[in-house]
Amino acid sequence: MAANEYQKIIDQCKKEEKLLQFKSFSLEEGFKLGTFLYNCAKEEKLGLAIDIRWNGQKVFHAALEGTKPDNDTWIERKINVVNRYQMSSFQFKNYAFSNFYLDNGVEII
Repeated sequence: MAANEYQKIIDQCKKEEKLLQFKSFSLEEGFKLGTFLYNCAKEEKLGLAIDIRWNGQKVFHAALEGTKPDNDTWIERKINVVNRYQMSSFQFKNYAFSNFYLDNGVEII
């Protein structure tokens, strides 16, 4: 992918992060959201792990059938990127790829 394509994705991420914000969020709302997501995933028989945090505090965590212990490690890595770089891990990946492409003039993936 060319560097300008990465930039388009980054710009879209920034727009979505501004648009998709809660007007308010509490521990109780986090738990309700987690429970809602859990029930939806269970009904659809989706094998996924759900982790909701608020100001660094784990509010809800659940793993459904079909997940593995490394799903929890994957979640922790995602959270570490968000906390370190203050952006989604998806946005950071595209940011890193675009900078690598610009710095080296080669495509990495």
